[in-house]
Amino acid sequence: MEDTSENKQKEFKEELRRKDEEIERLRKENEQLKKDKANLEEEIKQLKKPKWAKPNKDNKKEKKKIGAKPGHKPNPRRPIDQVPNQEVVWVPEICLEGHGVLPFPLKWHEHTQIDIPVVQNIIVTKHKVGWSWCKGCKEYHGAVHDKLSYTKYGANLHAYVVPRRGTVLLLLPRKRIEIF
Repeated sequence: MEDTSENKQKEFKEELRRKDEEIERLRKENEQLKKDKANLEEEIKQLKKPKWAKPNKDNKKEKKKIGAKPGHKPNPRRPIDQVPNQEVVWVPEICLEGHGVLPFPLKWHEHTQIDIPVVQNIIVTKHKVGWSWCKGCKEYHGAVHDKLSYTKYGANLHAYVVPRRGTVLLLLPRKRIEIF
């Protein structure tokens, strides 16, 4: 019986010795890693940015205010006197905040755009955008669509005019230019 307890005691001491050796090895490794880390941080500090490198842009710029500058005469857009060729009605269907289906709109606003197809006939479209009240978030939600830009002119007209800035006046008859 004494042999088994002595054997267990020897095994325990041997296991304890192995654990101590492992702890000591890990301490040395940890110290070496700390030294390596300090060396790398010092190298990074010493590395200079190239002359062409610029600091990151600050995205906290103020948005441009809408309207005339103080002291300047405002230049509001003239309403389009042409009868629309087509009318599109936008009705919001679901609350963007996740409160479910919205009822039929209570408020409306109109937004008229001038656009030109490839054959250069003017298409005037009146967009009626519905605004519905959401009981969940107590706000009006509008039917927003990616095709509806917030300018007086449609996507086709923008796509046509931008590449041809200097020649657009030559391509359109004078009567059509006056609308703009």
